[in-house]
This record gives sequence, structure tokens and C-alpha cells, in this order.
Amino acid sequence: MIDLISNLLKEINCEIIHFKEGKSAYDSLPELKPDLVLCDLFMPGYDGFKFLQEVKSSSSFRSLPVVVLSAVADKNIIDEVLQNGADYFFTKPFRVAELYNTIRKIIGDE
Repeated sequence: MIDLISNLLKEINCEIIHFKEGKSAYDSLPELKPDLVLCDLFMPGYDGFKFLQEVKSSSSFRSLPVVVLSAVADKNIIDEVLQNGADYFFTKPFRVAELYNTIRKIIGDE
């Protein structure tokens, strides 16, 4: 999955920085100043719910677009994630073209 997304984003000249867990990703935000974040709901450290909560409660990162990818297809969970600040939610397996176009829209490369 990581290789697929990395290859996809390289096509639009995105620099990709991969983290294996949510806490270190969150702690790196001030230094990295990303244009967007892709995260899964289920990560070690901070899960996607905690990561999203931390990002959206921070005055520094509140406006940072967050795209959540997950195998969870439960409508209640998807609604909860979106209500808590995720900008987009993609259920795995997702349509690659849709993710690609969404990211291009977010970063202004349309």
C-alpha cells in the first residue's frame, strides 16, 4: 500500500515522508510543515483517531488537510472521523484515480 501511494504521489512531484506510527508523525509536523497528511485509522503510537484529534486541536495544524485511509467500512466510524476533522475518508480498497485526483485538488496541482 505504501509503495502504491508513494509511486502515485511521485507523479505529481510530492515529497513523501513515511512514518510507521502516529506519534512520531505528529511530533514531526512542526519541522516538516507538510501540505497534507495521509493516515490510516489503525497505527501504533497514536491511532488515526488520536492523531486526528491532536492535529485538529492544535492551532498550528488545525487547517492541515488530513486524508484518512482505512479498511473500516462502518458508516458510523466514517462519519465520526469526518465530523472530527478529516477532510476525506477513503475505504480500502479505494479507487487509485479518486485518491490521486483528491490529492491533486488539495495541493493545487489540477
